[in-house]
Amino acid sequence: MPRPRQELLNEQTRHEIKAIARALMQEKGTQGLSLRAIAREMGLTAPALYHYYPSMDDLITALIVDAFTNHAHHVQNCIARARFKQLTAQAQLFEGCLAYREWALSHRVDYQLIYGNPIPGYVAPKEVTVPAAKLMSETFLVVMNEAVATKEMHFSPVRCHVPPNIAEHFRTRFLPNATESELVVFYAMNLMWSVMHGLVALELTEHTPPVVGDAEAFYRAQIHNQFLFLEQD
Repeated sequence: MPRPRQELLNEQTRHEIKAIARALMQEKGTQGLSLRAIAREMGLTAPALYHYYPSMDDLITALIVDAFTNHAHHVQNCIARARFKQLTAQAQLFEGCLAYREWALSHRVDYQLIYGNPIPGYVAPKEVTVPAAKLMSETFLVVMNEAVATKEMHFSPVRCHVPPNIAEHFRTRFLPNATESELVVFYAMNLMWSVMHGLVALELTEHTPPVVGDAEAFYRAQIHNQFLFLEQD
């Protein structure tokens, strides 16, 4: 059944509002973001935008959800392509790690919005943003569990010992019925994310390129060395 024309127009307008908001953040940072500035770019009055986003916080939340969701979907699509090529779960995971960086570099404004400095006065509604934020970890966790199940990945007890207080936090917040081995995989996934995010953040702020030269090669090597991944063509 075709969608009503007004619904399509509303969706198109919301898309335009968010595109202008990203452009403003690219130019002026989050401090340059305001409904009035967006309305001015669109040739509208600020009250006209309230139909689409009743407040600036609502718009920021929509941008955050988009960023988390699009980032995760990019990683998922790259993993799916690797699976279609019948690469191993370990190789799929490596492709997902590369896709994580790739999206961040091509969507710097969105990446900074979700991982950069907090926006003064803005408090994210957890019931809306947390499910979107969890998409990435859930994506990596599925593939990592598969790699462990097929014995493609092994975690040494010394390297992946889960401190008791962290294990308790994992069980309380994320995995209430987790076995010890499930906790180890979840811990390893978070270690992997920490390495990925740290390297990407340093690259985006121009810290690693002057030091290592080839930031992409450095990233690939660290992911490979840290987690014993085997690249496959």
